[in-house]
Amino acid sequence: MDAFIREELPNGTRRIVAPGEQGAEAGAAVIEPGRPGQPAMVEVTVQPGHRSCGLGSRLVRAALDEAGPGAYLWDHENSPASQAIVRRFGLVPVRTLLQMRRWLTHPPLPEARRADGVSIRTYQGPQDDEQLLRVNNAAFDWHPEQGGWSLAKLRERLAQPWVDPAGIFFAVDAEDRVLGFHWTKIHPETPTEPRMGEVYVLGVDPAIHGKGLGKALTLIGLRYLQEQALGQVKLYVEQTNAAAIATYRGLGFSVHAQDIAYVRA
Repeated sequence: MDAFIREELPNGTRRIVAPGEQGAEAGAAVIEPGRPGQPAMVEVTVQPGHRSCGLGSRLVRAALDEAGPGAYLWDHENSPASQAIVRRFGLVPVRTLLQMRRWLTHPPLPEARRADGVSIRTYQGPQDDEQLLRVNNAAFDWHPEQGGWSLAKLRERLAQPWVDPAGIFFAVDAEDRVLGFHWTKIHPETPTEPRMGEVYVLGVDPAIHGKGLGKALTLIGLRYLQEQALGQVKLYVEQTNAAAIATYRGLGFSVHAQDIAYVRA
């Protein structure tokens, strides 16, 4: 039996760790519990020096067994090794996220047009949290990860060290009621990627769809990221969301990669 180490993290998240030498991790699986009626999410990583020895398969088996029926196993690489695991466990794809990107240097960003009576402001602090939560949960009531948030979960996300209030934009009416929001993110440079912006979350109250707020908020956030001297921006969108994909293509985005969720058949 593998000498895996189990760790309990906040909000019910669990880690299964394969220890390496001198306290380093050879690999790990993360299990995020789903909200009521939604599946758990599993992600597995194996360090380069420990690949091709079956560790990935052992971690996948342990994680799926612990996560329970219907758990999603996410594949972010679509590599020969990950596809071998898919075949070995008889997994079937159930969900695909497209990663779309565009340059912020070209083509030029169009001007953002917003409806009469709508103004734009940034996040002002905890006094905005209830409104942000309301719009988020209304816009993403169908979404396994983004929907059904509690105020505590929202504030946990807002407390992350990368969050900058200047990069969270609200569309509000004359009474300062939030109609939609665009939460941006800036990723630091890595050995394989340049410093990059992200459309982290974009949500519009379903009660006012059709007024062009989503497009306007997208452009306002992109303009902000452009002003941060970023060359590129990315976003993630469900492959089944044809309307959103069409909007993003119209704004100059194209598909860069895809993440696929699998379940046991």
